Amino acid sequence: IGDKLVFGGGTDVRPQKRGVGMVFQAGALFPHMSVGDNIAYGLGKNPDSSRLQRALQLVDLEGYENRSVATLSGGQQQRVALARALAPEPDVILLDEPLAALDAELRVRLRSEVAALLHRLDITTIFVTHDQEEAFVVGDTAAVMRHGRILQMGTPEDIYQQPVDAWVARFVGDANLVLAQAAGTSAQTPFGVVPLTEAHSGACMVVVRPEFLQITEGSQARVEGIEFYGHDTSYELLMDGERVTVRGLADPRFSPGAHVDIRYEGPPAAAFDDSPLVLAP
Repeated sequence: IGDKLVFGGGTDVRPQKRGVGMVFQAGALFPHMSVGDNIAYGLGKNPDSSRLQRALQLVDLEGYENRSVATLSGGQQQRVALARALAPEPDVILLDEPLAALDAELRVRLRSEVAALLHRLDITTIFVTHDQEEAFVVGDTAAVMRHGRILQMGTPEDIYQQPVDAWVARFVGDANLVLAQAAGTSAQTPFGVVPLTEAHSGACMVVVRPEFLQITEGSQARVEGIEFYGHDTSYELLMDGERVTVRGLADPRFSPGAHVDIRYEGPPAAAFDDSPLVLAP
């Protein structure tokens, strides 16, 4: 950890001496202890009260130190777990799906707070999650794993815009994978000519993100379903027997059964050599 060997070659530093903080999915708080006692647990027999107060302040729980953890909401309990990990001022923090047990609205709010706090403290953090949006909000660098193997690692922007294969493309957001004919840095697709990030020749598969597709009245595809989210609308289209997803930043303009044309309006897209798809989990 850093320049300190904690295990290997005959060295085995006791876990509590390694400078590692841990936050579990369910918090793993001690139910018989107060908030303050939970946070101070990792500070030794004679905890420094200033560290306790600093940890409470970091997670916006000042004045809660004498409260029973059983009286707290789920979000507050996770803040206590985070404060307990931060109180010893570790070199690295490991978070194992710390927000997975929370309801959707609280998870969205708390992930932003956690991301801001960790960036402010500048502590090396490994955050494990199955939620792609959560990973992109929290992480400076993201790693996509499948069957225990890292498939791609980079900034969230790189992974989203430049996936290494079709599985990663589908895993990190909605993606239409379409067969196309490439000639250099452009490809002829069912949505017209799409610019490519790298040159290809002949048959290839292009990653077309739904937000870069525009639909107008026409005859190319039929609207099969609509999902309105308030901030945008998702259309499920049927085109030559294939499903196509389109997202637009507006109220629904078309109803199920309507016929539309689709065109691409976006940046250069990623493409892969034409090969059988392996998209199972």
